[in-house]
Amino acid sequence: MFEDPRHQFRRPRHDALSDLRQFVEQHSAGLYDAAALLAGRRGISIVDRIVDGLAESDGPSRRTIAALHDLRDVLSLEHVDNFDRPEAPYFATIDPNEPVVEDICLLCDQFSEALEKADLDHLPASLTRSAA
Repeated sequence: MFEDPRHQFRRPRHDALSDLRQFVEQHSAGLYDAAALLAGRRGISIVDRIVDGLAESDGPSRRTIAALHDLRDVLSLEHVDNFDRPEAPYFATIDPNEPVVEDICLLCDQFSEALEKADLDHLPASLTRSAA
């Protein structure tokens, strides 16, 4: 029986989850700074949930997975045009010519890529846990 060569180079999801953990660990300062700039205390709280949740050895909780998606929305400016959302006033204060904007864009791209590779919405139950 032969293996499909397309699957030969695909990394197991748990490795991608390790990569996501490593990315968050290595870029936590930038994630905190960007989240604070774009969403204030709410952004900081989101990153706190992610950092704490990914530190758990038994896999991310649904709450952590939701926080990861929330952070991606914050970094990608998903809701800045909705004035009922807390991100809108923070975004309005940022000068698009500031160098930090380019840094946030790069961080967003890298974070989104790590999140996509981890494919957390399709992790087997053995690698996720219910939120405590």
